[in-house]
Amino acid sequence: MTTTNVTPTNPEHNKNLVPKNPDLKGVLRSYNQWLTNKYLREETKATLRDIMNDPTVRFQSSTFQQRVDITKGCVIATYYRKISNGEFAAIENETKPFKKAFEYTQTDNYRYWVSSSLAKCKKFGNENSTDSGGVIILMEFTIDLRKPTDFKVKAHQEQGVQNTPEFIAIHREGFAELQPISKQTQVDEIIDNNLDHNLGFTIKHIDLLKNNLNKWERVPN
Repeated sequence: MTTTNVTPTNPEHNKNLVPKNPDLKGVLRSYNQWLTNKYLREETKATLRDIMNDPTVRFQSSTFQQRVDITKGCVIATYYRKISNGEFAAIENETKPFKKAFEYTQTDNYRYWVSSSLAKCKKFGNENSTDSGGVIILMEFTIDLRKPTDFKVKAHQEQGVQNTPEFIAIHREGFAELQPISKQTQVDEIIDNNLDHNLGFTIKHIDLLKNNLNKWERVPN
Protein backbone atom coordinates (compact mmCIF):
# COMPACT_ATOMS: atom_id res chain seq x y z
CA MET A 1 0.00 0.00 0.00
CA THR A 2 1.05 3.60 -0.58
CA THR A 3 1.47 6.03 2.27
CA THR A 4 0.49 9.29 0.58
CA ASN A 5 -1.91 11.71 2.27
CA VAL A 6 -0.62 10.58 5.64
CA THR A 7 -2.82 11.45 8.61
CA PRO A 8 -0.87 13.24 11.38
CA THR A 9 -0.32 11.12 14.46
CA ASN A 10 -1.05 13.90 16.96
CA PRO A 11 -4.21 12.86 18.85
CA GLU A 12 -5.29 16.46 19.43
CA HIS A 13 -5.02 17.20 15.71
CA ASN A 14 -7.02 14.07 14.93
CA LYS A 15 -9.92 14.75 17.31
CA ASN A 16 -12.19 16.05 14.51
CA LEU A 17 -11.02 13.49 11.96
CA VAL A 18 -13.77 11.94 9.83
CA PRO A 19 -12.60 8.53 8.60
CA LYS A 20 -13.50 7.34 5.13
CA ASN A 21 -13.47 3.74 6.35
CA PRO A 22 -16.74 2.86 8.15
CA ASP A 23 -15.01 0.22 10.26
CA LEU A 24 -12.94 2.93 11.97
CA LYS A 25 -15.66 5.49 12.61
CA GLY A 26 -16.38 4.26 16.12
CA VAL A 27 -12.80 3.67 17.20
CA LEU A 28 -11.01 6.96 16.52
CA ARG A 29 -9.61 7.12 20.05
CA SER A 30 -8.10 3.66 19.62
CA TYR A 31 -6.86 4.59 16.15
CA ASN A 32 -4.98 7.59 17.52
CA GLN A 33 -3.48 5.43 20.27
CA TRP A 34 -2.32 2.90 17.69
CA LEU A 35 -0.50 5.61 15.75
CA THR A 36 1.41 6.73 18.86
CA ASN A 37 2.13 3.23 20.19
CA LYS A 38 5.90 2.71 20.26
CA TYR A 39 5.52 -1.06 19.96
CA LEU A 40 3.78 -0.91 16.58
CA ARG A 41 6.10 -0.81 13.59
CA GLU A 42 6.07 2.24 11.32
CA GLU A 43 4.97 0.12 8.37
CA THR A 44 1.94 -1.02 10.37
CA LYS A 45 1.04 2.57 11.23
CA ALA A 46 1.29 3.54 7.57
CA THR A 47 -1.07 0.70 6.66
CA LEU A 48 -3.52 1.86 9.32
CA ARG A 49 -3.53 5.33 7.75
CA ASP A 50 -4.20 3.79 4.34
CA ILE A 51 -7.11 1.79 5.77
CA MET A 52 -8.51 4.93 7.40
CA ASN A 53 -8.66 6.61 3.97
CA ASP A 54 -10.01 3.61 2.05
CA PRO A 55 -13.75 2.90 2.44
CA THR A 56 -13.47 -0.44 0.61
CA VAL A 57 -11.14 -2.23 3.07
CA ARG A 58 -12.78 -4.27 5.82
CA PHE A 59 -11.04 -3.98 9.16
CA GLN A 60 -11.80 -5.81 12.41
CA SER A 61 -10.77 -3.21 14.96
CA SER A 62 -11.66 -5.34 18.00
CA THR A 63 -9.44 -8.19 16.83
CA PHE A 64 -6.60 -5.80 16.08
CA GLN A 65 -6.98 -4.20 19.52
CA GLN A 66 -6.62 -7.61 21.17
CA ARG A 67 -3.27 -7.98 19.41
CA VAL A 68 -2.22 -4.44 20.30
CA ASP A 69 -2.87 -5.26 23.96
CA ILE A 70 -0.22 -7.99 23.96
CA THR A 71 2.30 -6.23 21.69
CA LYS A 72 5.11 -4.90 23.86
CA GLY A 73 8.88 -4.78 24.08
CA CYS A 74 10.91 -7.94 24.58
CA VAL A 75 13.10 -8.93 27.51
CA ILE A 76 16.37 -9.89 25.87
CA ALA A 77 17.27 -13.61 26.12
CA THR A 78 13.93 -14.58 27.71
CA TYR A 79 11.48 -16.76 25.76
CA TYR A 80 8.31 -18.77 26.26
CA ARG A 81 6.83 -21.78 24.54
CA LYS A 82 3.32 -23.19 24.83
CA ILE A 83 3.27 -26.98 24.58
CA SER A 84 0.96 -29.94 24.97
CA ASN A 85 0.74 -31.93 28.18
CA GLY A 86 2.40 -34.79 26.33
CA GLU A 87 5.42 -32.72 25.33
CA PHE A 88 5.77 -31.42 28.87
CA ALA A 89 5.61 -34.95 30.30
CA ALA A 90 8.41 -35.96 27.93
CA ILE A 91 10.73 -33.14 29.02
CA GLU A 92 9.72 -32.61 32.66
CA ASN A 93 12.86 -34.28 34.01
CA GLU A 94 15.21 -33.10 31.27
CA THR A 95 17.87 -30.47 31.97
CA LYS A 96 17.41 -29.17 28.40
CA PRO A 97 13.86 -29.07 26.96
CA PHE A 98 14.70 -29.07 23.23
CA LYS A 99 15.91 -32.53 22.23
CA LYS A 100 12.59 -34.40 22.54
CA ALA A 101 10.80 -32.04 20.15
CA PHE A 102 13.42 -32.53 17.45
CA GLU A 103 13.43 -36.30 17.99
CA TYR A 104 9.64 -36.37 17.59
CA THR A 105 9.71 -34.45 14.31
CA GLN A 106 12.79 -35.61 12.45
CA THR A 107 12.85 -33.27 9.47
CA ASP A 108 15.52 -30.72 8.62
CA ASN A 109 13.01 -27.89 8.28
CA TYR A 110 11.01 -28.49 11.47
CA ARG A 111 11.16 -25.36 13.61
CA TYR A 112 11.04 -25.14 17.36
CA TRP A 113 9.11 -21.90 17.91
CA VAL A 114 9.49 -19.70 20.96
CA SER A 115 8.05 -16.29 21.74
CA SER A 116 9.38 -13.35 23.70
CA SER A 117 5.85 -12.73 25.00
CA LEU A 118 4.13 -14.67 27.77
CA ALA A 119 0.88 -12.86 26.96
CA LYS A 120 1.08 -14.00 23.35
CA CYS A 121 1.64 -17.64 24.38
CA LYS A 122 -1.32 -17.48 26.76
CA LYS A 123 -3.62 -16.10 24.07
CA PHE A 124 -2.38 -17.65 20.84
CA GLY A 125 0.12 -20.37 21.75
CA ASN A 126 2.91 -21.20 19.26
CA GLU A 127 2.89 -21.82 15.55
CA ASN A 128 3.20 -25.61 15.55
CA SER A 129 -0.04 -27.57 15.80
CA THR A 130 1.58 -29.86 18.36
CA ASP A 131 1.79 -26.90 20.75
CA SER A 132 -1.91 -26.98 21.64
CA GLY A 133 -2.48 -27.43 25.35
CA GLY A 134 -2.17 -25.57 28.58
CA VAL A 135 1.50 -25.77 29.56
CA ILE A 136 3.82 -22.82 29.06
CA ILE A 137 7.53 -23.05 29.74
CA LEU A 138 9.97 -20.21 30.37
CA MET A 139 13.52 -20.34 29.00
CA GLU A 140 16.28 -17.91 29.92
CA PHE A 141 19.46 -17.83 27.84
CA THR A 142 22.92 -16.42 28.44
CA ILE A 143 23.11 -14.76 25.00
CA ASP A 144 20.85 -12.67 22.80
CA LEU A 145 19.38 -15.26 20.43
CA ARG A 146 18.49 -12.51 17.95
CA LYS A 147 22.21 -11.87 17.40
CA PRO A 148 24.03 -15.22 17.31
CA THR A 149 27.57 -15.24 16.00
CA ASP A 150 27.28 -18.34 13.82
CA PHE A 151 23.78 -18.00 12.31
CA LYS A 152 21.67 -15.40 10.54
CA VAL A 153 18.21 -14.37 11.74
CA LYS A 154 15.97 -13.96 8.70
CA ALA A 155 12.33 -13.01 8.07
CA HIS A 156 10.19 -16.15 8.11
CA GLN A 157 8.29 -15.13 4.97
CA GLU A 158 11.39 -14.11 3.01
CA GLN A 159 11.79 -16.30 -0.04
CA GLY A 160 13.83 -19.42 0.69
CA VAL A 161 14.03 -19.03 4.46
CA GLN A 162 11.51 -21.73 5.39
CA ASN A 163 13.49 -24.30 3.41
CA THR A 164 16.90 -23.21 4.66
CA PRO A 165 17.50 -24.81 8.08
CA GLU A 166 20.67 -22.80 8.67
CA PHE A 167 18.59 -19.65 9.12
CA ILE A 168 16.87 -18.76 12.39
CA ALA A 169 13.42 -17.53 11.40
CA ILE A 170 11.63 -14.56 12.94
CA HIS A 171 8.05 -13.34 12.64
CA ARG A 172 5.44 -11.43 14.64
CA GLU A 173 2.35 -13.61 14.17
CA GLY A 174 -0.02 -13.02 17.08
CA PHE A 175 1.14 -9.44 17.51
CA ALA A 176 -0.23 -6.18 16.06
CA GLU A 177 0.88 -6.69 12.47
CA LEU A 178 -0.93 -6.03 9.20
CA GLN A 179 1.69 -7.48 6.86
CA PRO A 180 3.98 -10.50 6.91
CA ILE A 181 7.56 -10.22 8.06
CA SER A 182 9.32 -10.86 4.77
CA LYS A 183 12.18 -8.33 4.50
CA GLN A 184 15.47 -7.76 6.29
CA THR A 185 14.55 -4.14 6.97
CA GLN A 186 11.58 -5.37 9.00
CA VAL A 187 13.79 -7.78 10.91
CA ASP A 188 16.25 -4.99 11.67
CA GLU A 189 13.44 -2.76 12.95
CA ILE A 190 12.15 -5.51 15.26
CA ILE A 191 15.60 -6.20 16.68
CA ASP A 192 16.84 -2.60 16.88
CA ASN A 193 13.70 -1.49 18.75
CA ASN A 194 13.55 -4.59 21.00
CA LEU A 195 10.02 -5.42 19.88
CA ASP A 196 8.22 -8.63 20.86
CA HIS A 197 8.77 -11.41 18.34
CA ASN A 198 8.80 -15.16 17.69
CA LEU A 199 11.90 -17.17 16.78
CA GLY A 200 11.99 -20.52 14.98
CA PHE A 201 14.97 -22.87 15.33
CA THR A 202 15.83 -26.04 13.41
CA ILE A 203 17.94 -29.03 14.38
CA LYS A 204 20.92 -27.05 13.07
CA HIS A 205 20.54 -24.76 16.09
CA ILE A 206 20.12 -27.31 18.86
CA ASP A 207 23.67 -26.81 20.18
CA LEU A 208 23.11 -23.06 20.18
CA LEU A 209 20.04 -23.56 22.33
CA LYS A 210 21.53 -26.20 24.64
CA ASN A 211 24.88 -24.53 25.19
CA ASN A 212 23.40 -21.14 26.02
CA LEU A 213 20.40 -22.10 28.14
CA ASN A 214 20.67 -20.71 31.66
CA LYS A 215 17.45 -22.23 33.03
CA TRP A 216 14.00 -23.38 32.10
CA GLU A 217 10.85 -23.93 34.14
CA ARG A 218 7.12 -24.34 33.89
CA VAL A 219 5.11 -21.13 34.15
CA PRO A 220 2.45 -21.51 36.89
CA ASN A 221 -1.10 -21.62 35.55
